[in-house]
Amino acid sequence: MLLLVGVACACAGTSEVLGPEQQVAPARTPEESHVSAMEREGADLLAAAVPIPPVAIPDPAAVHLGPAWIAKTSDSICGLRDARMLSNPARVDLAALLDSTPEMALLARQDADPESVIALHLRQQALDRCVKVCEALRVLGGYCSVWSTIRHRDGRQVPDLTEIARARVGISEELL
Repeated sequence: MLLLVGVACACAGTSEVLGPEQQVAPARTPEESHVSAMEREGADLLAAAVPIPPVAIPDPAAVHLGPAWIAKTSDSICGLRDARMLSNPARVDLAALLDSTPEMALLARQDADPESVIALHLRQQALDRCVKVCEALRVLGGYCSVWSTIRHRDGRQVPDLTEIARARVGISEELL
């Protein structure tokens, strides 16, 4: 290993630069030369005696497993909305829950245009009622959030609160 690369020649009092063939290696004592030669021989012998299998360096993107809960933010009914923050979520069948509301029953009886102002208003009232019921069940059950669709990466079951929520949807809003 050459340490002096392009050093100005101070002994001649000039500023000429030494070329590669004129470069000077650092001075080593005989002990240092002997030790480094032994180290090189030992390393070569060790490498020959113990084969080292190649190590695969994992791709950082492959190591990151991402959130354990798999859900879309738009499927959140109440509670936490970030799948990475979830600890104990629950789920409900939102379509079945909406069909159980008095507002949707009234809409079915009226047989109104689904895009009319009355129909949109009744649908929004039904959704608000479902969210209130889900929020009450979330707090009572100790759940972090309630989702319409959610699953876990390892396949564990998510508690389904649909039947309990359907029973409570018909109750007047003052009791919620």
